[in-house]
Amino acid sequence: MITFEWPLKLLSMVVAAALWVYVINERDPLIIKAVRAEVRTVNVPEGLVVLSTNPSTVEVKLRGRRSALENAGKLVRVQGDLSGLSVGTHEVPVTVTRYPPGTEVVGGGEAYVQVKLDRETKARRPVIVEVRGLPAEGFQARAATAEPGTVEIRGAASLLKRVAKVAATIDISGMSASVHQVVPVEARDEANLVVEGIEIDPPQVTVDVPITRVNVKTVPVWPRLSDPAPGFRVAAVAVRPPTVVVGGAPPRLARLATIRTETLDISALTGTGTYNARLELPSGVRVLGPASVPGHNTRGQPAYRRRSR
Repeated sequence: MITFEWPLKLLSMVVAAALWVYVINERDPLIIKAVRAEVRTVNVPEGLVVLSTNPSTVEVKLRGRRSALENAGKLVRVQGDLSGLSVGTHEVPVTVTRYPPGTEVVGGGEAYVQVKLDRETKARRPVIVEVRGLPAEGFQARAATAEPGTVEIRGAASLLKRVAKVAATIDISGMSASVHQVVPVEARDEANLVVEGIEIDPPQVTVDVPITRVNVKTVPVWPRLSDPAPGFRVAAVAVRPPTVVVGGAPPRLARLATIRTETLDISALTGTGTYNARLELPSGVRVLGPASVPGHNTRGQPAYRRRSR
């Protein structure tokens, strides 16, 4: 006896397929996800450079399985074609050129961004070495040098106009031996701020700072004052700092007891005054630090009082 069970088998297959679809939709449903993607510019005309892109990112909406959209932000690529454009500001259409397999773009695929183009220029500039800090006591730093001594800067013409100097900074605080170090080079403006968007070739230079031992001595500072105002005398003098560290040949340092300041004019002082005073250094003697006394207080008071009758 032959029986035909195909209707039952067909029903089983339909139920199994429906169950599979249900499970897939529960575990990995179809969703719509919005991601932000950076706008990339392509086909920049020769001799031009992109100054800015506004906005720099756009929102793209994708539809697909949740698993396919898990890392969508890293896989989406949006670009604007700059073919045939000239110097100036342009409204550029952007398109989505790449997105995760198994997904589709459902929004944000067509947008406009504002792109500013400028002429690309280049120039050679000397490297200025900026030395920060002081070496260890008893040591002095000589003139620093950079290798190479010049670099090429390249970028938009409007940016290059802002570059006041190209600098390499090195810190020698507490050093007791010569410094040989590779440091980055920065393009800076008149306010000593970094000018962004400038390419520097090479981006690093080797800086040498010779540091040698010197003979040093700590000596007190003696202020030199003019005569006070008529009828007044100097009541008190305070010097900050009261001593300085000087270097020089041993015979010269042996004879040095004090360091005098330049003569300060106090002829009009009738109270308390603060002065900055330059130090007068003997030949062959140098100060290891600032060559001036930043704080110098002088107080004058009457030399006598008249009695009223």
